[in-house]
Amino acid sequence: MKKIDIYIYTLTHSRGRGPAVYKAVLEFIRSNGTPYTLEIDGFDLETTRNRITIQAAVMAMRRIKLNETYEIRIHAGSDYFARMLKGTEIYAQHEWKTAAGKEIANADLWKQIYIFTQTNKVTADAERMERYECKKELEEKLCSCTN
Repeated sequence: MKKIDIYIYTLTHSRGRGPAVYKAVLEFIRSNGTPYTLEIDGFDLETTRNRITIQAAVMAMRRIKLNETYEIRIHAGSDYFARMLKGTEIYAQHEWKTAAGKEIANADLWKQIYIFTQTNKVTADAERMERYECKKELEEKLCSCTN
């Protein structure tokens, strides 16, 4: 099974909803044995830190070919992301609702992540986040998208 590492970096200046930017870096080894890196980035003018992290993961996984099964490790500095990823199977079984019957936050994006978990081994952690230094780049993008 081929392995793909996805590193997700996000930046927002608001504690609640507001503008945010992300960068996702995919790393894998091509079939000819050479390493390959793909960078994608994006922004949202009205979002939360948790939502922009999930959105970055979705956009990164959309770049992966669907004709093979992969071991995908998502490195995101978010305990929320790792915890929710572990629970996608249970949430799907309960129609994306909490025990109290309320729809989980960001269900629209979690449903997309869930699709990938059905054919791939997808895990998350907050390790190796120092691999790419992109804080300055994200600061510049955040400033440019809010001006």
